Amino acid sequence: MSDGELIVRVLVADDDRLLREIAGATLEGAGFSVETVPGGDAAVAACARRMPDVVLLDVEMPEGDGYQACTNIRTLPRGCDVPIVMVTGLDDPKSIDFAYDAGATDFVVKPINWALLVHRIRYVLRGARTIEALRLSEQKNSALLRAVPDGIFLVSAAGTISHCFSPIAGLPAAQAHATDALHLSELLPREARPRSPAWRAPALRAAAVR
Repeated sequence: MSDGELIVRVLVADDDRLLREIAGATLEGAGFSVETVPGGDAAVAACARRMPDVVLLDVEMPEGDGYQACTNIRTLPRGCDVPIVMVTGLDDPKSIDFAYDAGATDFVVKPINWALLVHRIRYVLRGARTIEALRLSEQKNSALLRAVPDGIFLVSAAGTISHCFSPIAGLPAAQAHATDALHLSELLPREARPRSPAWRAPALRAAAVR
């Protein structure tokens, strides 16, 4: 970890005490802050108290299996965004499908290669941060478009409106959302409709050049 960088908090859930100790020592040695719990139910409770940055869940635990714990964590506040890595001793496709169906971000197979696990955690964190940055960017763009007083539409070559970014004031809400059935000419004054193909053509040619 570089100076000034926030320490990443990792939650490890496994019923094997020795594995928890190894995970704690290895991940703390790599600069992470680690909390360990012995089962899936305890992992859900820990996430409810304070959501970590990454969760490592063993699949088979007597006190709440990893699949159910993963599903339950996803229902918590901020639980839909936290990266969850499932740790399994089964590398068959069915077990992997179960992990992803439960909401897992990634999975690792036992015996664990601890050096590679550190890199795996950093990889899923980088992916999660990229997704969050994209989400924030989309929110900012949407807010900017909503603030524009003019109507902004995505129009096909045929003149059909496929998406409405900033509806024109006064356009009925039903029409603003049902843009797949709305034609651009329907928004124009009646006297201007015959001329709409003529001014669309140069715009389409300019877009094709770009």
